[in-house]
Amino acid sequence: MLGEVVPDARIEVIQPHDDIAAWCRDLLSTGATCIAAVGGDGTIGSAAAALVDTGVPLGVIPGGTLNHFARDVGVGRDVHQALRTLAEGQAIPVDVATVNDHVYLNNSSIGLYPAMVQLRKAEEQRLGRMRAMIRAGLIAVGRRKWSDVHIETGDHRDRVRTQLLLVANNQFEHSLRRLGVRKSLQEGFLSCYVLDAPTRLKLIETIVPSLLRDQPDTRFFRSLRATELTVVPEQEREVDVSADGEVFVAKTPLVYRIRPGALQVLVPRTSASTQRGSAWRFRHSLTSRSTACRPAPIPT
Repeated sequence: MLGEVVPDARIEVIQPHDDIAAWCRDLLSTGATCIAAVGGDGTIGSAAAALVDTGVPLGVIPGGTLNHFARDVGVGRDVHQALRTLAEGQAIPVDVATVNDHVYLNNSSIGLYPAMVQLRKAEEQRLGRMRAMIRAGLIAVGRRKWSDVHIETGDHRDRVRTQLLLVANNQFEHSLRRLGVRKSLQEGFLSCYVLDAPTRLKLIETIVPSLLRDQPDTRFFRSLRATELTVVPEQEREVDVSADGEVFVAKTPLVYRIRPGALQVLVPRTSASTQRGSAWRFRHSLTSRSTACRPAPIPT
């Protein structure tokens, strides 16, 4: 399919444990002028990390389970549309976020979610992704202890006791059923969400009714916006951190920052019309779960 839409594409298959960002940097060193990644949010994020502040556009071809970034940036989850975007799309600047200089596109969290991801991966092959995630969630809620955490934004400092702290690139919609959805990736701020129910029973009592009425319970659900914030767990010098569904160990404190407009992304022209962008036509590609293209301005 790619060859039909972008005839000059060179495709290279990357293995699961390969360093995708390093591959992309190698492509840049050979003169690539667009790199497209095929995969889920983790793969797309790894490619994006190599392209931040380079001006080289990222092409997004959804190949994962959820494909949050492809959906929110306007590419969507349809592979055929994504391929057409490589040939006919427009480059726009979007924000990225960092945690201790690790680039991510969607969200990063500590607490329940990293634990759930690790448990889910251990069971996924046996149970399938969705059943494994449900089982992982139940186990994580039962096992996970509360953490006392300080959140610093400028001169303000809050102390919370939580099982889950999440920092998103831009703002999620205020509906629990659409909590992962963002209307914009160009607003230039982080959104921090904290679930601070004091007991497991209160945690369940918070989540279930909130889902039924599709609004968060503000008694135990906090949110704030910032361009930079620091998260300081009281007891831990290292914590498991998830970023775009990938889990790694990070030293504390965790410093989160927004990088406004740091990444150029190819989107369909219908999506670009509502966002800041510049008109380009793309030809001559090079891919590796990725694609490099040579852009030419559209004649006026």
